[in-house]
Amino acid sequence: MGNCIPVEQHLNNQVGTADGKMRKSRKGTSAGTKERYAIVDGKYDVKLPYEKKCTINCAAFLPTGDVVLGDSDNCKIKLFNCNFDFMSATEFPEPVVHLASSPNLPLIYAIFPDRIRQIHVDGVNLKKSGFIKTPGECRAMVVNIFDGKAVALKMPEGYGQVNLLTPGGNLQMEIFENDKEEALFIQPEALVVTRNLVIVVADIAQQAVIGVTPESEVVFTYRGIRSPTALMCDEQNFIYIAGPNNVHQLTEKGELVKLFLTKAEIGFAPLSLCYYTPRKHLLTTGKGSKVTLFKLT
Repeated sequence: MGNCIPVEQHLNNQVGTADGKMRKSRKGTSAGTKERYAIVDGKYDVKLPYEKKCTINCAAFLPTGDVVLGDSDNCKIKLFNCNFDFMSATEFPEPVVHLASSPNLPLIYAIFPDRIRQIHVDGVNLKKSGFIKTPGECRAMVVNIFDGKAVALKMPEGYGQVNLLTPGGNLQMEIFENDKEEALFIQPEALVVTRNLVIVVADIAQQAVIGVTPESEVVFTYRGIRSPTALMCDEQNFIYIAGPNNVHQLTEKGELVKLFLTKAEIGFAPLSLCYYTPRKHLLTTGKGSKVTLFKLT
């Protein structure tokens, strides 16, 4: 595995976006946070020489800064080092829906509709190990520093649900309705958990991003982006949402800060997002073999 954990470097607070322009926030940033910008740090084509086609539909960073990419065309997950040199790959009978990683262990979780497959990253090798069966169609997952998990599910009954799991994969809590017994979610597509333990879900059917507490209290509902497909949260607790044409940045309360990245700046319509805190790297993928890496200030 690559040795990619960096020494922190000093960066200026004001750095232009990929088109060299500054964007003004619609709302001020929260106390203790600073306005963020993104600059392109690299664009990579990850189709292997012997492959006829390649579509990267999901990605996750390992604690080292190495990255794992899901290739839906070839039913593979691919391991690259932090310089995007190819290291290895492993195949599955069907495409991976989503990838999640442990923040501090060399573990990747490959999400399939009916199960979550654990994969141990041993140097350059991807070793499949155990799996967790899910009661509904699994769409996305996040993992915390204690290896606890939050899983977004589309249930057979037609509603969406978030299951909180213990490190061992046992059910801890189900989140699916409010105190009026109304469904919170219909078709969850992505989720992230903020540092204040707000569970943020992108719901395609409702065309909304919904933030709820573990007690099922709705904190916010954001409808400013069409067909949200991916979510991430940074160390300042800003939330980022990918849609067909751009990435929006929200405060932890669900207020729009600004349109953070456009399709033109990324180079394609963003399909997934993942973030590596030590280097402040944001990786975007789309419906193709190219990925774009940004540095956040």
